[in-house]
Amino acid sequence: MPKQLFQDYMALNKNRKGDFIITKYGHAVWPLDPNPEEIDIKDIAYALAFQNRYAGHAGLYSVAQHSLAISRLTRPENALWGLLHDAEEAYLPDIPSPVKRFISEYKTAGKKLHAVICQKFGMAVEEPAEILELDQRIVVNEMTELMPEFPFEFEFKDKALSIDFAAAAYLNYNPYRVWKIFLDRFQWLTTGEGKDPANKYPNPFYPEGE
Repeated sequence: MPKQLFQDYMALNKNRKGDFIITKYGHAVWPLDPNPEEIDIKDIAYALAFQNRYAGHAGLYSVAQHSLAISRLTRPENALWGLLHDAEEAYLPDIPSPVKRFISEYKTAGKKLHAVICQKFGMAVEEPAEILELDQRIVVNEMTELMPEFPFEFEFKDKALSIDFAAAAYLNYNPYRVWKIFLDRFQWLTTGEGKDPANKYPNPFYPEGE
């Protein structure tokens, strides 16, 4: 099938806000004016697996690894939300929180994009309280284990999750392997097909059957 001419594509999308980015799997996505039809889980998994948290200062620790950890630690009914809680960062790369809180338009765009991703994958837009708590607490684990040269006394150490962090977040796995694990986890959660990689790491908070 012949590809659409660029000028024809732009003419059809002339009223959309902002501009588009090209993704790994050949989609044109407008981060400021997203369309669910352009969202692809393969793009999300790939981009998050190759995008490091903390502006790279925590080493090779990706958004996908963080998301997998949250997904594995939450209750089963929240697991998909946990896996995709930062999915908008595949199209709007994350800015460290101390900076992002001062860029209101970027935060607003991220929330709008995440709402479209929720629509795409049939999730409620509102973040489950459990996901928010885990997301806040796991930062303590990430800081203490990945950034040991933290310049201040960490007064919130008691908020750290009582987990094997390295196992939960697939530390030291290369990005290609994390990408595949992310996709396997998504497939399992949405279709029940394949093999759930999280079975190798039982949830310490919610044992099977609870």
